[in-house]
Amino acid sequence: MKDNKEYIIKKELKLRGFTEFSIKRFLKEPDKIIKDSYRKYYLYDLKRVIEVENNEEFKEWFSKNKNKREILKQKKIEYNEKQKE
Repeated sequence: MKDNKEYIIKKELKLRGFTEFSIKRFLKEPDKIIKDSYRKYYLYDLKRVIEVENNEEFKEWFSKNKNKREILKQKKIEYNEKQKE
């Protein structure tokens, strides 16, 4: 039986502004896990992700933590640049 749902991986969630905490809080478990010989891929139903993103509780969390995420992102960039030196 073929699954016609569209999924995104955890890395894509993080590009959308999710954190490990928010994934666990708002999405709970992945919709599907695919294993290959090297790693596991945690897949999340895109429709469900969009529903969460439109949820008022998520919007409030996202807004409240946006500045913190930007600071952490900048620190990560700075750290990576120092590692290149």
